[in-house]
Formats: sequence, C-alpha cells, structure tokens
Amino acid sequence: MSKKANPTVIGAFIIGAIAIITILILLLSGNILFKKEIQAIMYFEGSVTGLHVGAPVKFRGVKIGTVTDIKLIINKETTTIQVPVLVEIDRDSYLVKVKDKIVKASEIEDANTKYAEHGLFAQLKLNSLLTGQLYIELEFAPGSKFKLRGDGSIREIPTSNTAMQEIFKTLEKYPLTEVLNNLASTMDNINKIISDPVILETLHSVNQAAKDYAILAKQLGTNSNNFNQTLTHVDKTFIKIDESLASARKTLKTTDGLLREDSQLMYSLQDALNEVANAARSVRTLADTLEQQPEAIFRGKSAGGN
Repeated sequence: MSKKANPTVIGAFIIGAIAIITILILLLSGNILFKKEIQAIMYFEGSVTGLHVGAPVKFRGVKIGTVTDIKLIINKETTTIQVPVLVEIDRDSYLVKVKDKIVKASEIEDANTKYAEHGLFAQLKLNSLLTGQLYIELEFAPGSKFKLRGDGSIREIPTSNTAMQEIFKTLEKYPLTEVLNNLASTMDNINKIISDPVILETLHSVNQAAKDYAILAKQLGTNSNNFNQTLTHVDKTFIKIDESLASARKTLKTTDGLLREDSQLMYSLQDALNEVANAARSVRTLADTLEQQPEAIFRGKSAGGN
C-alpha cells in the first residue's frame, strides 16, 4: 500500500518554485520593473560624426539622458540612409509640475507620453569645438509637425536638421561650380577695372577735387563768420537809428504842439507881433509929423491934433 502524499510538502514545493521563477524573471529582465530610465529612439538623416555611445542627451543644457546605441540603416531600393540612435532618459533627472505640486517624472505614469504631441524634437549640437564631439539637444516647438520614421515598437522622438545642415541641403540644389566660376570672373573684371590707368587718374582727380572742396568749405566757413559779425553790427546800427527816429518823432510832436494855432506860444507870438506892428505905426506917424512940422519936436502937437 502506497504512502499518501503530504499536502504541506507539495504546497511548499509549489510556492518555492513560484518564488524561484519570479526571481529568475526579475534577474533576466534586468530589473525592468524598477528601472527609472525610459528608452527612446531617434532617426537622423545626415552624418552623426562626433556622436558616440555615452554622449549626453540634454534639455536646455541640462543632462537628462545618455546615448546607448547607434545603428545604420540603408534602404536598398531608394539608397536613402538613416541613422537610428537609441537613448535612455532618466526620469529622475527632471521634475514635473502637476497643478500646484512639483514631483519627479518617475512618480507620474504618463509623464513622458504626450511630449511629442507638444512639439518635442531632437537635434544634434556641437559639444566641443576642439574635439568635434556632438550631443543630442531636446527642445519644444509648439505647433510644429515632425515626421516619424519608426514602426512604433519603441518610443520615438522626431528629429530636425541643424541650421548648418539646412544650409548645406539648400546649397546642394545650386550649381556651386558655375557660381564660383562667375564669381572668379567678376573679381578678375574688377581687378582689371581698378588697374586701368584712366580709372586711376580719375580717382586721383576725384581725390584732388575732394581736397579742394574741403579748402573751399573752410573758407566759406570763415567768410560766413565774418558775414555774421557784419550782420550783428548792422543790427546794432539799425537799433540806434530806430532810437534816433523815436526821439525825432517825439521832438516833432512837441514842436507840432507848440506851433498849433490854438497853442499858448502862438497866442503870445501873435500879441507880440501886434505890439510890434502898433509900435511901427506910431514910429511911422511920428516920422511923418516931423517931416511936415520939424518944430513939433520942440512945441509938441498942434491944436489940430496932427
């Protein structure tokens, strides 16, 4: 007769097996459940020379992540090239404001899910001018629409060309060789023109004319000062003339008042003239009397009253 199995032993065995399996899953998964980093991928079209694994990922100059892998994808049909760059963003490296509370991004489940909708994009930047090393800069461009190139299996951050890349991309559309040849021809023509003896003589004449003009302007300035002084003297003279005319007007007004027919002076003069006239008539009468009667000077008037 077989021995009955102990349920306690079987239960302990099952629980132990489950615990071991759980521990193995955690170890094999790299402790993903407790990681605070999130992975993201970016696709760059141009050259990424200077970008290397371990390069920083920054936002407004603050490091928030690291480049973990760089790949190369060549499209066999179109021969276009893409460079996918895998990065890890540390969610504890930045804070998020939720209403009136500021917390770590790792404490919010969807803290990084809607950033792309607000215009989040990545761009290569020069980290060191001497070494030529690059880093990835994240920035927001609200209202901008960026093209996503991945299959959606991993969180993607769209990319944008740098200003220098845009310039090179634009220059590729123009025939630079022809432009440079035209520029060289233009410079050669300019050199011939400025080396022409006639042009040199003309420039010399213009230079001399400029000097003569400067001298003339200086002389005109001196004459202008003298003329201004003369005008000042003339103004003073006119002021004195105005004062003299005012005095003359006052004198004429006084004289006019004295010579008016109804003035006291005119009355006095009239009386004096009348007296002089009467005296003259008396003298004339006396003269006539003496002429007719010389003895009257001794005898006086005759009885006839003459």
